[in-house]
Amino acid sequence: MSRSIDMEPDIESMFCCNKSDREIAEEIRNAFKWHIPFPAVLDASVKDGNVILLGEAAWEYERQNIEHVVRGLRGVVGVINLIAVKSPGR
Repeated sequence: MSRSIDMEPDIESMFCCNKSDREIAEEIRNAFKWHIPFPAVLDASVKDGNVILLGEAAWEYERQNIEHVVRGLRGVVGVINLIAVKSPGR
């Protein structure tokens, strides 16, 4: 018996929920509260499901984690991560 793995993305499920930008922004704020365990100055703007992340994080791994969390939210089409990493002397 052979098995196959379907590697094609399920496009329909990716776009199943037509969330408004306001709803996506609210989910991002909630995600910041629940999934970001470190202090960071963050802001996000949403336009047509595309998110721009702004602010500062202390470390690169924090910056990447924030982007990963936001990318996983339903309704998010794309992410531009403009979060700066603070230099150690600041």
